[in-house]
Amino acid sequence: MIYLRLLRMEARVPEVLLRNGINPEDPDAPVLLVIIDPERSPGERAVCLLGNHGYERDNALYLVPTDGWAERALDAGSLVVDLVAYPLVLGGYDLELGLFTEPAAGDADAVRLLRVTGRVDATELPEATVVVAVSEGTTVDDVVEELRSGELWPVVLAPAPAAREG
Repeated sequence: MIYLRLLRMEARVPEVLLRNGINPEDPDAPVLLVIIDPERSPGERAVCLLGNHGYERDNALYLVPTDGWAERALDAGSLVVDLVAYPLVLGGYDLELGLFTEPAAGDADAVRLLRVTGRVDATELPEATVVVAVSEGTTVDDVVEELRSGELWPVVLAPAPAAREG
């Protein structure tokens, strides 16, 4: 199992990390966690708004893969996570959609909203990517505690459609 020790470290946003101890039903299971601040960038704000399209279950918002997903790849020892969606999904919000021009790797009709890169042990990556929106100054330990308690509801994204089919 993967055990990361993060001592009251302030989350650097956006940040990706692999952390166990989040799921109270399976505390040893690693969770791929992306921490964002919706006030920091248009991409982070757009990803946060995807939660409005998720369905509620088990203190989380699950994004339907027909709206958006997470594309992941290893690049020189780092994990690259692209959070993508179809522009139509975000069309009703006060977002400058013209900022999002990079097509998703899995579907050219979808666009990359945000790319987050980090070093993680890629041997135990879970299938889903869990995204949480927090304000500046929040520590990683605070994020984990709020997820465990149900105070913080993450947005859960499935893998890219091609990854699920293959």
